[in-house]
Amino acid sequence: MNTVFTIRLGASLVMLLSTSFALMAQTPEQQSAGVDARTTAGLVTGATERLTQRLKEALVLEKDGKPAAAIAAAKALLDSHSLDTFATGKAWNILGLAYEDEGELQLAQHADEESIRILETLPNIRDYAMALDDLGGVYVTAGQFEGADKLRMKALGLYEKAGDHGGAAVASNDLAFSAFRQNKVSRGNEYLGRALREARAATDLDNDNRAAIASLEGWKAWHDGDYAASVAK
Repeated sequence: MNTVFTIRLGASLVMLLSTSFALMAQTPEQQSAGVDARTTAGLVTGATERLTQRLKEALVLEKDGKPAAAIAAAKALLDSHSLDTFATGKAWNILGLAYEDEGELQLAQHADEESIRILETLPNIRDYAMALDDLGGVYVTAGQFEGADKLRMKALGLYEKAGDHGGAAVASNDLAFSAFRQNKVSRGNEYLGRALREARAATDLDNDNRAAIASLEGWKAWHDGDYAASVAK
């Protein structure tokens, strides 16, 4: 037999025997405790995965234009008091988006503020920035442009710090849209240009956000009298 193989086989047998002897040396109570610990860990992991899946499903409902169902799903998760801190912040964020879709601006603002309060304390600044940007959307809908711009400028700074081109593109486009609505054309052009640059650098920007940027670019072309470019967009 090959010498190296013999040595490896011998070592494996030693490890196997050592493990067996260690288990035999344990009392029944110790063995049972080990099984209970592994079972508990498995149950916790399974429960966490199910909660994460339910949270994703709530977000999908909101994105699919089903705010009432998203509200019910997010509230059920929050009422369960079984989410960790990060997931709780995200559930409030989903609730805020859904309430805004329903036109319930006060409830949307409260939910977004809860999300911000929670996510601000966590190391993942991208999700905190998203919550700030979403609250900015509520302010815009309510006609509070100054407050919205402050929130979204803060969000843009956080996206820059995180190196998140997709988030920076969305926040810049939101700021451009707000500026154009206030007839601040020069400021709007500046942020729209920034949104386009960030979008080109982004790898995780979804189709809806790319379409929103392209739509605003097309509107600007139409506004400037470049009808061919506006149609192309």
